[in-house]
Amino acid sequence: GMISPISSRKRVVVTTRVLLINGTLSTKPSGRHDTRARDTRCGYAPLPVGLPLGRRCVDLSGPFAIPPWFDFTATFVWALTGALIAARRRYDIAGIVAVALVSAAGGGLIRDGIFLQTKPPLFLQTWVYMALVLLAALLTNLAGSRIQNIRHFERMISVIDALGLGAFAVAGVQLSLLAGLTIPAAAFVGVVNAVGGGVLRDVLVGRDPMIFLPGPPVALAALTSCIIYLLLIEFTNIGQLLAGLLAVAGEFVLRTASLRYGWSTRPPQGFDADANAG
Repeated sequence: GMISPISSRKRVVVTTRVLLINGTLSTKPSGRHDTRARDTRCGYAPLPVGLPLGRRCVDLSGPFAIPPWFDFTATFVWALTGALIAARRRYDIAGIVAVALVSAAGGGLIRDGIFLQTKPPLFLQTWVYMALVLLAALLTNLAGSRIQNIRHFERMISVIDALGLGAFAVAGVQLSLLAGLTIPAAAFVGVVNAVGGGVLRDVLVGRDPMIFLPGPPVALAALTSCIIYLLLIEFTNIGQLLAGLLAVAGEFVLRTASLRYGWSTRPPQGFDADANAG
């Protein structure tokens, strides 16, 4: 049922935000107060944006955050793809674990260790991420190529990868802005957060990074999500969460459309291939 309207009562709401202080994440009051009347569906409306869901309302003006279930799922999928690449190159279990680790966590480790200098990196602040990497490596070592024969395996990987690319790019932008980086620097860190693991993985196994080669746009798709997010939070009042969701949706459309219709980047013309490269 509906919550009865309370037009005469006011409610003081102290919104919160995530701050990066001394390399750790914490929640602090923002100091802003909302004294508007309660909304009949959502309790109160800090912005005129919200999704009523029965008795609850999703406030789309709050900060963008990757849901833990998707964070863990994407981490496991990226670790699994790295482990499969290592297995195809006939690496042993140590090599499989190493490649799985950089595939899943490389971008975040670069973000936290070099650019934001978070101590320790967020990847190491919980045991779950490392457990997912080890699980992916063990499954690959034990099940071998049977993993690749799972029905719709490649399609599932592509969907999660496309969603994760935009989500982690936006998360990198948001953490960078909270750490005080400039807008161009935040966009750069966002792209690195999204694609850094794949670059480290390819370098580790001795091949040209896939994002540098002609093909469906990956780094450009990640950059697109960063630009959409930054434009929305700078020039509109729709809130960080909705801006992040729209940015991820824009990147997802671009990424899936490029795969569906064969859109591809191209190298500059007039150069011969370097026979000694790679």
